Amino acid sequence: MTGPGDLGAKAESAVFMKLVKDRTECGYFAHSEKEVDFITGPKIIVPIEVKYDSNLEISDRRLAGLRLFLRQHPTSKEAIIVTKDQRQELRYADVKTRLIPLWEFLLLDSLNRNITSF
Repeated sequence: MTGPGDLGAKAESAVFMKLVKDRTECGYFAHSEKEVDFITGPKIIVPIEVKYDSNLEISDRRLAGLRLFLRQHPTSKEAIIVTKDQRQELRYADVKTRLIPLWEFLLLDSLNRNITSF
């Protein structure tokens, strides 16, 4: 680990491995130079953005891709932001947005079973 960028990439890889381990179907979203790291589906569509940082707010420019996705997919009911150590629930565009620390996300039994319970 040589810098914050490396930690962010490692956190994103850890989330990806968790999704694979849990056999969670997922893809990603990219549009107009904005992106969301993971989109789960097809039954429950939940965007997951990994930001290995503290003190994030939904208005943070680094979350522009997530905000764009939620505007373009108004049927989404929840979103997840995996953070370094922040745990909080926010609302954006009538969507429940949960900030959850990486360590806690990795300890979920299965994302498919726990998406609404953590």
